[in-house]
Amino acid sequence: MNVSPAEAEYIFNLVDVDESGEVAFEEFLGGCLRLHGPAKSLDMLINMQEARKERLALQWQLEMFTAKLSHLTEFLEHKFAVLDARTAELLK
Repeated sequence: MNVSPAEAEYIFNLVDVDESGEVAFEEFLGGCLRLHGPAKSLDMLINMQEARKERLALQWQLEMFTAKLSHLTEFLEHKFAVLDARTAELLK
C-alpha cells in the first residue's frame, strides 16, 4: 500500500467504521478490499469516511430539529387550547 508509519493511525481510523477503537474482522476485510490498488483507493476510502461523518452529523442535526419542532408544536397546541377556552367563555 506504500503507507508511511505516520499514516497508519489515520488508515486505522478510516477502517474502524463503527468508531469503536477496534477493527473487527469485517471492517478489516472491507478496508483491505477497498484499499486494493493505487492511492486512488485510499482517496476513495477517505471520501467514504468523510461522507459517513457528514451523514452522522446531519442525522444528529435532523434529530435536534425534530425535537425542537415537537416542542414548538406542543407549545402552540397548548396556547391554542387556552385561546379556544377563553373564546368559548366569551361567547357564552
